Amino acid sequence: MIEQSGDAIQVSFDAAFKDGHGAAPDGGGEAKVRSNNTLEFEWEDSFNNGGTGTIKRAGDGIIVSMKTTRVVDERCLAFYGDSMRLERVKK
Repeated sequence: MIEQSGDAIQVSFDAAFKDGHGAAPDGGGEAKVRSNNTLEFEWEDSFNNGGTGTIKRAGDGIIVSMKTTRVVDERCLAFYGDSMRLERVKK
């Protein structure tokens, strides 16, 4: 989720496996718009892992890249990666 209030931009996320096994982190952090309409953010999850990320528009969806810079719980690493394409959720 991306929310903006004035100049402040907040990114938040949650992740889980379809079958419910393993860790299910949620987290987020502050973001800033950079060149080429790229959103850059720092994040921390509910397992105290942390890192940096980018979000870029791609058609009707977005491309999210998340780099882990602090690993506390390795079970969450499956959810963080490079060039993950996400489609818009229909209401």
